[in-house]
Amino acid sequence: MKRLLRKLVNVLLWVILFFLFLNVFGWIYNQFTPFDNSIYILLATLLILLVSGLLAQKCVHVISDVYK
Repeated sequence: MKRLLRKLVNVLLWVILFFLFLNVFGWIYNQFTPFDNSIYILLATLLILLVSGLLAQKCVHVISDVYK
């Protein structure tokens, strides 16, 4: 039970980090919006997809580790 709780806290911390990353991204995106450079928007979108993919992979790894 203690191990499960520790894993759930770990996943919760990753989710909080992801939302903090989204907030920072939103601030940066608002700074670059007046320039309307589609390259910056494309790179930021790819970065968000990469980070969310890594977060999903981490969650799947933790969940599968708990149910072994």
